[in-house]
Amino acid sequence: MARDAVAEVILIAGCVLGAGACGRPAVEVRPPNIFLISIDALRADHLGCYGYDRPTSPVLDELASRGTRFSSAFVNTHGTPPSHTTLLSSLYQETHQVDLDGSHDHGNDHRIPDEVELVQEILQREGWRTIAVTGGGYMSAEFGFARGFDEFVDRVRGVNQGVEKLLEALAGQTGEPRPIFALFHTYEELLHVPLIVFGTGVEHGVVNPRLVSLVDVAPTILSVAGLPVPARMEGRDFLGDPSPVTWPAQRVFAQYGSQLYCVRTPRWKLIWRPSSDRAQLFDLRHDPTERRNLVRKKPEESARLLAEIETWRRTRRRLDLVRRPAEDLSAEKAEELRALGYAE
Repeated sequence: MARDAVAEVILIAGCVLGAGACGRPAVEVRPPNIFLISIDALRADHLGCYGYDRPTSPVLDELASRGTRFSSAFVNTHGTPPSHTTLLSSLYQETHQVDLDGSHDHGNDHRIPDEVELVQEILQREGWRTIAVTGGGYMSAEFGFARGFDEFVDRVRGVNQGVEKLLEALAGQTGEPRPIFALFHTYEELLHVPLIVFGTGVEHGVVNPRLVSLVDVAPTILSVAGLPVPARMEGRDFLGDPSPVTWPAQRVFAQYGSQLYCVRTPRWKLIWRPSSDRAQLFDLRHDPTERRNLVRKKPEESARLLAEIETWRRTRRRLDLVRRPAEDLSAEKAEELRALGYAE
């Protein structure tokens, strides 16, 4: 009889993903334990493994040396609620509509719609034991982030307390026959984020330059888990076989509500503001700090990329969401958000 082996993967997406069993080992492998670590506002350019010259991240640097680091990973929107909804659902903000109108008057603006299925709900349904430890704030049950978790702990303060709570939760799973999916989130506005994957079957010491984004994380988790990726998800498995598209054809789309839209290619980046119909074009190969707007000097390139944004917007599937009555935040939650710097 084949011996069972437990595969594990860690995903760090600024974020870290840990997952396993990408190959076909000789032993029979149980479904993998998967750990997703999300560190709010973690800057790629302040990590040693991304070239920073100070020793700010020895643990992450070690994980990167033993796993795969993606050098061109980006968020698809700004703000904790919409960005983490994209992370866990593989839907763009244009589709899930969290904070799409840019209004922050009511708590419901930040809440995940019931119609949006999250990756932990899929894993829970398929037999994973699901655990989350978060820093609270917008990453709380009040905004829908507890859905699909068997155990949900929020309002931890800092990495040390968060890790302690996570270890306590995992210790309670000793002898648990089911595989585990654990989300750890903490607070530490960015577009370029670190993305590190470490675990069984993941290539060691590799720097992968392909363009990826947070919308690709949930499909990757499901693929690692050996589960089918729902057709409604808009991202792709970034650990699978490379896409047949060539490197120049890769794209990352991002937005700030309905106020700003962006498309990024390996060379070009176009930012468009619909309200004024103004655009900025940057040549990332020769101007990586984005100081020279070339929209007038490169009108054909600008028009081509703007057309891509318009096509991307037009082809997003708009969910038929049930609008709930607006609910003001509780005084306790408002104070918590102020303490985290989200409100004055």
